[in-house]
Amino acid sequence: MTTAPRPDASVPARPAPVVPPMGALLVAMAATAVTGIVTVVLAAVLAGDAAAEAAMVGAGVALGFFVLGAFFLHFAAGVMPGASLALAMLTYTFQVLALLALFVGATQAGWPATDTARSWFAAAVIAGTVAWTVGHVVAAVRTRQPLYDLPTIPDEKAGA
Repeated sequence: MTTAPRPDASVPARPAPVVPPMGALLVAMAATAVTGIVTVVLAAVLAGDAAAEAAMVGAGVALGFFVLGAFFLHFAAGVMPGASLALAMLTYTFQVLALLALFVGATQAGWPATDTARSWFAAAVIAGTVAWTVGHVVAAVRTRQPLYDLPTIPDEKAGA
C-alpha cells in the first residue's frame, strides 16, 4: 500500500485569495479628487485665498481618510478575507480617532481663522465624502464579481 494519491483522483486546488477590485477604488479616488479641485476653485473664486486653503486641506483630509482605509482593507481582505469586517471596523475606529485629533489640534491652533474658511473646510470634507461614496457605489455596481466558482469538468467529459 502506498500513500501517494491515485493518479485519477482530483485534489481540489486551494482557491486564490479574494481580492476586491481596484477599479472601484480608483473611480472613487478620481471622483473625490475632481470634487476637491472643484471645491478649491469655488472657494478661491467666491471667498478668497484663506477659504481656498481651507478647502484644499479639507479635500486632502477626505481623500486621505478614504484612500488609506480602502488600500489597507483591500490588501487585508486579500490576505485574511474572514477577518475583513473586523479589520474594517478597527480601521474605521482608528481613522475617526485620528480625524478627531486633527480637528482638535487645528481648532486649538486657531486654524482656520475665519468662519468662512471653516465653512469651506467642512464643505470640502462633506463633498469629498459624498463623491467617494457615489463613485465607489457606481463603480462597484458596474463591476462584475463572480458569486460562486463553476465546477471544473474533466477532459474526458468535456467533449460530450
